[in-house]
Amino acid sequence: MRLKFILLLSALCMGLYVAPVMAQGKPLTVGTFDYPPYITAPEGAKPTGLAVDLWTEISKRSGVEVKITAEYPMQREWAMVEEGTMDGMFSIKKTPEREKIYIFPKEPLYVQDYVFFVLKESKLSYTGDLAAFADVSIGVVSKVSYGKTFDTAVEKGVLKKIDAARTYDQDFQKLLAGRVDAVVCSKLVGLSILKKLGGLDKTKVGGQPVESAVSYTVFSKKTVKQAQVDEIDKALSSMRKDGTIDKLEAKYIK
Repeated sequence: MRLKFILLLSALCMGLYVAPVMAQGKPLTVGTFDYPPYITAPEGAKPTGLAVDLWTEISKRSGVEVKITAEYPMQREWAMVEEGTMDGMFSIKKTPEREKIYIFPKEPLYVQDYVFFVLKESKLSYTGDLAAFADVSIGVVSKVSYGKTFDTAVEKGVLKKIDAARTYDQDFQKLLAGRVDAVVCSKLVGLSILKKLGGLDKTKVGGQPVESAVSYTVFSKKTVKQAQVDEIDKALSSMRKDGTIDKLEAKYIK
């Protein structure tokens, strides 16, 4: 009788056990915003882009299903993740203040290299000294941070000829027309825009990255379990090691 009870209890335990990532009753709702080619989110349409492709693969490997939406403004998404009415959002840079509010995985969703784009015949090449670009007219987008190194050089007046535009399309149109000497931009974003403008064969990356920005998917501390985040980390790590991330990125610059 005792043996039957033990066997029955074991069977019940086995039947009730579910891995933490599979225990969720519905997909996590994850917000995002328009930032081609990482995220393309026209109003009323389903988001697409590299970050969405990455999340499709993450879900396959981790078992953590997500529903990606771009229907809310970014500031509203921040508040919703904090209060727990949205489970997460991407792609976000890590700061000590944000770490107090949101769960950050160990693995970034992607890494962006900020580089100078110049015309093909240009001799400009960044080698680590921004003072060499002091008298170079540089296209930027208004109110966008390009990392501590670049931003500090602007604040201190090291870079004297900053030409601000509303969009990167405008910046690169100026570069192709010879109205600025360089544009500083995320490498993949710049290549994507130049491809659209037909300017890939007229331009090049001028030297090494000015800065590398690490971007994450952040999660709500109120609705997402650490076990789920751990599985997401495992998936991203395996994708980085086996070259999947590089292959997905390559799709957007060919």
